[in-house]
Amino acid sequence: MKEIRSSNLPRFMTCNGWMAYSHLPQEENEVAKEGTAFHELVDLLFKGKEPMPSATNGVFFDNDMYYHAKRILPLIPANALSEQYLEYLPTPQVKITGHYDYMWTEGTTLTIMDIKYGHRAVEVKKNWQLISYAIGEMIKQSTKNVNFTHVKMIIVQPRPHHVDGWVRSVTVTTQDLVGYYQEIVAKCNSVPVLVTSEYCRYCPALGENCPAITQAYNNAVDVVVNDVVQDQIDGKKLSEMLEVYDRIKDIFKIKIEALQDLAKKKIMSGDIVDGFVVEKNYGHRKWKNDISAANFKAITGKDLMKSVSKSPAELEKEGIDQSIVDMFSVSEQRGFKLTKMNASALADKIFNNKKEN
Repeated sequence: MKEIRSSNLPRFMTCNGWMAYSHLPQEENEVAKEGTAFHELVDLLFKGKEPMPSATNGVFFDNDMYYHAKRILPLIPANALSEQYLEYLPTPQVKITGHYDYMWTEGTTLTIMDIKYGHRAVEVKKNWQLISYAIGEMIKQSTKNVNFTHVKMIIVQPRPHHVDGWVRSVTVTTQDLVGYYQEIVAKCNSVPVLVTSEYCRYCPALGENCPAITQAYNNAVDVVVNDVVQDQIDGKKLSEMLEVYDRIKDIFKIKIEALQDLAKKKIMSGDIVDGFVVEKNYGHRKWKNDISAANFKAITGKDLMKSVSKSPAELEKEGIDQSIVDMFSVSEQRGFKLTKMNASALADKIFNNKKEN
């Protein structure tokens, strides 16, 4: 039986051919380690426990983590359940498992919250990881004869800017969930196909020379070599080229990271890669897990923690009137930037369709 983690379901729903490589080890990157540490900090504070200076994975709990964790805590009701295990079988050959961050109920609405600490914005609409959690919990609750009419799914992502804010939610009916479940079943039963997407970035198949990313890379090279950038390009063609080159940039980055990982593995196994060696890479020094901040201060007279001023935007989110914030803040222009807009946003801007609240 194949097992798919809920966190990997978005990858699977885009590229079900990935399952052929799912058994390969996947290294935890620094961004993921930081996210794991942040989740641990939020859960410790939620349960009223005193955190150590570092998480169990060795990542130091810095002031930014504490600041954002304390912003999130009021969003989680006291009766919420955290880190609950779930599993279900969409087909006899596939089992989906996972642990959601927080879950609670309000009347006939089941609420699932997923916390993201990374800087890459995560969308809440048709988020397969959240959908997986919701399906698993609905199945679990149905065995207890508890029925719900709606499911509210929430993404909490405090650091990156998003047009919909750092707390984003969508509410669906249980009938909607049935439709999503049927999509998962159909994908499990369909012919495996390798498809490139944003999920290639951390896919374990990269080191195995995945044919889909290789073909995409070769196609991208052809485009870069043969395309000519000219002042005479019209707006429509320019827009298309920007879209394509943005994708090419991602493919090149993914491919070179895969080649670098492959080179490291070969060298460490005794092979020769001309012009390259593998050296030990050290991160920044960090405090030991068992260190006591109180003892450190008693010995040195110095505090381990440092204070960080809040930004104008953070104070506005905490309820300070914008006019007051504007009196004490300034926004300096740093030239011009090209910003991508979706069609509806562009229409709102051109035709002034957006209504003021």
